[in-house]
Amino acid sequence: MGAWAVDSFGNDAALDWVAELNDADDISILDDTLSDVAESNEELESPKCCTAIAAAEVLAAMRGKPTVDLPDEVSEFVARIKEKPPADLIQLAFDALERIKDSSELKELWAESDSGPAWLKAMDDLEKRLS
Repeated sequence: MGAWAVDSFGNDAALDWVAELNDADDISILDDTLSDVAESNEELESPKCCTAIAAAEVLAAMRGKPTVDLPDEVSEFVARIKEKPPADLIQLAFDALERIKDSSELKELWAESDSGPAWLKAMDDLEKRLS
């Protein structure tokens, strides 16, 4: 899985995706990443879920409710973009998170782990910060 912590950026896929924020000029990267999960009819693989969670964290940061472990690249993106995310993008994040928590490889991997309850708590916290 490439994960070492339950937090949203505690995995290789999320950190690789965060590196792409340096080249992003607008929030379309968030829309694309979240749509890949929320609108997918395929089985959701772990890396795709991890990047969608990271995108949702970026939205929470844009709303002024960042996680305590926010990478510098995300803070720089938020400062550079300087806009509040539209309501439909926030809803897309909720839809993606719901899919991940309901039926995904990532959910299955965490369910097999002793840290599964902590991961679910982290997802609940993210949803609260998106609200």
